[in-house]
Amino acid sequence: MTDQSLSKTIDKWIGRVISMNCVSLMVLSTIQRF
Repeated sequence: MTDQSLSKTIDKWIGRVISMNCVSLMVLSTIQRF
């Protein structure tokens, strides 16, 4: 595995984690509103 592909994989995972956090935050704020 080259460093370039490794950094690409890390970027993909970071993006996935950030999007998951954003979705969970939106769900939590929506639940608290009700």
